[in-house]
Amino acid sequence: MAIDGTFYSPHEFRLALKAETALGSANTSSMQLLNHDGIYSPVVGGVEEHAVRSGIGRTEKAADHYINTKGARKQFSFSGIADQSVLPILLGNVMSVAVGASPASYDIPWNYAPPALTHGATFSDATGTLTFAWISPESGRSKIYPGCVVTRLTINGRHQDDGGRLHFDATVITGYKVSDDQASPSGMTAYPATYYFIYDMNTTRKVAASDIVLNEFDLDIENPSFYRGSQGSNGDPEIISRGVPGIRAAGKLNVVYDGNTAGLFGSHEAGTTTTVEFSNHATWSSASTFGFKGDFGKLELPSLSAAEAGMGIDIPVVFKASTSGDVLQVIA
Repeated sequence: MAIDGTFYSPHEFRLALKAETALGSANTSSMQLLNHDGIYSPVVGGVEEHAVRSGIGRTEKAADHYINTKGARKQFSFSGIADQSVLPILLGNVMSVAVGASPASYDIPWNYAPPALTHGATFSDATGTLTFAWISPESGRSKIYPGCVVTRLTINGRHQDDGGRLHFDATVITGYKVSDDQASPSGMTAYPATYYFIYDMNTTRKVAASDIVLNEFDLDIENPSFYRGSQGSNGDPEIISRGVPGIRAAGKLNVVYDGNTAGLFGSHEAGTTTTVEFSNHATWSSASTFGFKGDFGKLELPSLSAAEAGMGIDIPVVFKASTSGDVLQVIA
C-alpha cells in the first residue's frame, strides 16, 4: 500500500456526549459537541498479556498473546470550556441528581443516595448514563463509549485567565464495550458561545458570613463509581454503584488578605463550620447563571499567597453534611 500523505491537526478530533434513555444503550442521536482543550487518547481497557508460556525454546510465541476487553473498566479524562449546554449535563451526571428550583441548582442533599442504576433502566435526564463519541477525522474510525458516568468534575475560574471564563476538567468511566471503527454521529449540535464567568457571581461573595474579594476558585466534585456483575455476550455490567463509600465535594478559594479574611486561620484551628456562598443575587433562592453554596464547610489549613497585586489567602474547604439541608448546591 502506498504511503498516505494525510496529516491531521489535533484540533480536528472532536468529542461529543449525549444522555442515554436506556442505561447502557448508546445514544448517538443529535449529540452535543464539547469545546474541549485538546484531544485525549482513546482508551480501550481490558486485559493484555504477553507472558512466555510453555513450549519449545525460551521465547514468547505469537499464540501466547492474549487480549480481552469484555467487562473491562475504561477511563478517560478531558478538559474544556464550561459552556451553558455542556456543564449542566456534566453536573447532573457527576451528582446523579436532577436540576432543582428556587434556584435552578444541582444539589447534593445531606442524605444523598443515588438512583438505582441497572442495565436497561430508563432515564429522562443526565442522571443515569452518558454516551461519549470520540470522533476521528478519518472516515469510519470513530469510537463510541456507551454507559458512561462522570466520576470527577472540577470547575475553575480565574479573573486573570481567559477573561474570567470558567473551565472544567472531567474524568469519565464505563464498564461497557466500546464500539470501534464507527461512522461519525450525524446531526451533532455545535458547542455554543454562551459561557459562564467568574464575574457572574457579582452580588454575594461570602466566606464565614464575611464579604471577600475573590481572585480565583476551584470546585471539585468526586463520585466514586463501580460496574458490577455481567450480562450479555460482551460481559457488560448489570448494575453501577455510585457514591461508595461516599460522594465528596471540596473547593479551593484564593481571596484577598484583609480584615474579613485574616481570621480564617483561627477558624481552621477551632474547626469552625464555615458557610460559603457565591452568586449573582442577595437571596440564594433567586440566584441564576452560575453560583455555588455550602453551609457546612470545614476549612483545611489556609496559606498565604503572595502575588504582584498583593497578599492573598488560599482557602481549602471540604463541604460536609449535617442533619438537613445540602452538602453543596451549584447553579448552572
